[in-house]
Amino acid sequence: MKKITCYILTCVLLFACFSGLSFDVRAAEIDTSALEKLFHKTLKNHSSSIDVSKMNIPYTKKNQEAIFAIYLKLLRTNPEYFHVENKLQAPKNGKNFGKIRPLYTTTASQYKRMLKELETKTKQALAAVPKGVSDAEKVLAIHDYLAYNAEFVPPPSGKQPPAPYNGTAYGALVLGTALCDGYTKAFLHLMKRLGIECKYVYSDKMVHSWNMVRLAGYWYHVDVTWDDRNPDRLGQVHHNFLLISDRLISDKTHKHRNWRAAEGAAPAANSTKYNNFFWRKTSSAIWHHNGQWLYADTPNKSSAAILRAYSFKTGQSANRGTLTGSGPWKTGNISYDKQSALGLYGNRLYYNVPRGIRYVDLSDFSNHEYYNHKGLTSAFFLNEMRVEGGSAKFRVRMTPVSGSVLQERRIGLLRCHGSYNTVTVRPTCKAGGYTIFACVRCTYSYKGAETSKLAHKWTAWKTTKKATVKATGKAGQYCTLCSKKQEKTLPKLTAKPTAKHVPVSATVKSGKTITLKAPANTTLYYTVNSKKNPTTKTTTKVNPGKTKSIKITKKTTVRVIAVKKGCSKSGVVVRNYKIK
Repeated sequence: MKKITCYILTCVLLFACFSGLSFDVRAAEIDTSALEKLFHKTLKNHSSSIDVSKMNIPYTKKNQEAIFAIYLKLLRTNPEYFHVENKLQAPKNGKNFGKIRPLYTTTASQYKRMLKELETKTKQALAAVPKGVSDAEKVLAIHDYLAYNAEFVPPPSGKQPPAPYNGTAYGALVLGTALCDGYTKAFLHLMKRLGIECKYVYSDKMVHSWNMVRLAGYWYHVDVTWDDRNPDRLGQVHHNFLLISDRLISDKTHKHRNWRAAEGAAPAANSTKYNNFFWRKTSSAIWHHNGQWLYADTPNKSSAAILRAYSFKTGQSANRGTLTGSGPWKTGNISYDKQSALGLYGNRLYYNVPRGIRYVDLSDFSNHEYYNHKGLTSAFFLNEMRVEGGSAKFRVRMTPVSGSVLQERRIGLLRCHGSYNTVTVRPTCKAGGYTIFACVRCTYSYKGAETSKLAHKWTAWKTTKKATVKATGKAGQYCTLCSKKQEKTLPKLTAKPTAKHVPVSATVKSGKTITLKAPANTTLYYTVNSKKNPTTKTTTKVNPGKTKSIKITKKTTVRVIAVKKGCSKSGVVVRNYKIK
């Protein structure tokens, strides 16, 4: 709805129209929860009637109003129920209500088809929301999508009813035409899909509806209807009613009053965080590109608009150059401000000027002429433009702000980036992989989504320095994918006692007997050598703790080695052993 006039379809029970819509459900003799469930089941299944005779609801005016309130709340908070009128038939059954009949605008098969159409357009609208942005940015994206693509259609004069879907989300999203109820329900529908808490808000005094959203615990008003031009101007989007407080929306400029939510009292909206936000400076759509929001700012009436880029992360706007020829436009002595509309397609931001269409190449923010509408004199203006897919729709008027539409045309747009060269960088252990897409016609390029880093693939440990009894050693390994190396210390070796082959010897005369007794943990090895033949004939072992007697028959030398347990026969002498 617009500031001049708004229209809300009223519910009719037994075909009787009620002027007041804020009924007191609590005073009625109705199981509200049970009746709501019946309404839901009936509307989802496109059933012809709801039998409430078993609920024993007395047929009174108070209960009529309560049923109205429950049904109307259901339609306001469930935008998918666009296939019924805001009317009910509820005939009397004795002293109670019998069957309640919704008035459908479609058949069951038509409704099923229209639900698919709504889902397609819903996905298209949600695709306009950039990935990874804040909830405030999501609200901005949906607000601008609806105001940019939908057209406000005033209700017909007199008693003639409006088009059947202008008050629904289906009208706003699929048909592209809406009353205030259509904008409100479409916005509510999309916020639900984005997981953002949102309410349907209305004012009987104003005969108008809008929304409230909750961001970071605070409630804000959003009136998409009053931010769309009336009469509709292609591409024009205002931001005077985007995320504002109770105080601002009710001041002398915004003029909202006496509102309540569909569920009851509306929450307080006390936060002023966005009351003077950057978007107050523009009357054209705001577009997201490379993490920033692009908008046209006309700081005064004597200069052209400036393209600015706002970052939610830094909270700062950067100047991206002048939108050449974008106004203010003049006819005679009259100057008209902010007439250009922005439209993003590919890497080009198109905007209209009095005699044609220009664009900004977002790869370098250079300004170019795209279309010159030949034959226009100084008395005519190409003052409306909206980018719709691969084309631009524009209108020509006598003056920038008034006069009938003299021409309405559509021209094709160049996306520029319809074809890309690609360079793929594979992931490594140090960084993720990605693909660079470079336009084949211009210098624009962008990086695709990154893939995760790879895990290191290590070789087996290899000793680079041996450990000794006195010093530690080192071992190393490396990744076969990225050649990264890592090293570890090897501990010192544990010292082990060894025996050196230095025998204990003695010369024994023939006829003598000697005795060798091996101490515990020590093994004795002995040989008996003749002087005539010094070569060792036999080596005999005496185990630890054992005794061996040797009788010598010739003059010989007995050689003995004592080896402690854990030592080898070669090495340091453990002890000297005397022969008895």
